[in-house]
Amino acid sequence: MTTRFRLLSSLAALCTTLLLMLSPAVALAVPSWSVVTQVTAPGATTTQAPQFLSGTDGSITAITAETVSSISTILARHSTDGGTTWGSPVTLSAPGIASSDVAAIRLNNGHFAVAWAEASGASNVNHIRLITSSNNGLTWSTPQTISTAGSNPYAANKPHLAALGSADIAVGFQQSDGSNDIAMVRNSTSQLQSWTQAESLSVAGSNAKFVTPVVNANGEIVVSWLLTDPNSTPNTHVAQVAGSSDRINWSPTTTLSSHAVSGNPKIPVVVALPSGAFVALWCDPSAPTNPTFTVKSLTSTNAGTSWGLPVDIG
Repeated sequence: MTTRFRLLSSLAALCTTLLLMLSPAVALAVPSWSVVTQVTAPGATTTQAPQFLSGTDGSITAITAETVSSISTILARHSTDGGTTWGSPVTLSAPGIASSDVAAIRLNNGHFAVAWAEASGASNVNHIRLITSSNNGLTWSTPQTISTAGSNPYAANKPHLAALGSADIAVGFQQSDGSNDIAMVRNSTSQLQSWTQAESLSVAGSNAKFVTPVVNANGEIVVSWLLTDPNSTPNTHVAQVAGSSDRINWSPTTTLSSHAVSGNPKIPVVVALPSGAFVALWCDPSAPTNPTFTVKSLTSTNAGTSWGLPVDIG
C-alpha cells in the first residue's frame, strides 16, 4: 500500500466522519426485500447459481440449469413484480437432452442471449448452443449451434458471452481437439445472422479453461483464459490473454503469470475501460513452488497487441 493511497484513504474516512457529525438528522435508507422465493422447481437440483436478466420493460428473467429426473435442463422464468412471483418455466434446451454450463447476457439493444453446452449425437458429445429473445424473455428464437459437434474430438463446454456492437455477441468456450481443450472464440455479425470462423487461441497440448471474451466500445476484443499443462504432476497453470482489433486477426498470446504453479486456479480478469483500453488483472505467483501471490495489472491500448509494464495492486 503506497503512502499516497494511505493518505487518500485517511482523507476519505475523515470526510465521512465529518459529514455524519454535521448531519445528524440524515437517515440512512434501509432497503426492503421481498419474501424469499424459490426459483427452481421443487425437488430440482442445480450446480449453478441462477442468472438474472433485466428487461427493458422492468421485468426480470431467471435462467437456470436444473436437474429433474436425472436430466439437466436449461430453463427460463419470467417475473413482472420484481421477483416476488415467477411464471411457468420455459425449456430452452432440447427436451430430454443433458445440458449444462449456462451463460446469459443482455445485449446492447436490450435483447437477451443465453448459451449452454448440450449433448449431441449418439456419443452425447457436448456442443455450444445459443438462443435469443427480442421481447424481454417472453418468447425465444430457435437455438443455434456455435461449436462443431458430432464426434469426440469436438466436445465443447463452458461458454462465456460478451455483447458486441448494438446487436451482436462474442462467445468464448473450450473445445477439444481430440486430446486437449483449446481456447476458442467466435462472434456473430449482421445481428446474429452469421458467424465468423471459430478462432483457436491457445496452444495444442495444453488445456484451456475459463475462456472469457471482453469487448470495448470500439468493438475490439480481448480474451483471457487459464492454460493447464496436463503433462506436469501436479498439473500447473498460467494465465494468458490474446486480442483483436478487427475480430479476424489476433495478437500473439501474452502469458501474464511469472511462473507456472499448481493448486487452486486463480482465474485472470479483463475489463474494458471507457477510453477503449483493456486492463488485465491476475494473481501473480512469486515462485513455482510455495508461492505468495500479488495482484497485478497490465494495460493495453491496442487491443492486446502489446501491454504496458505490470503494476502491483496488492
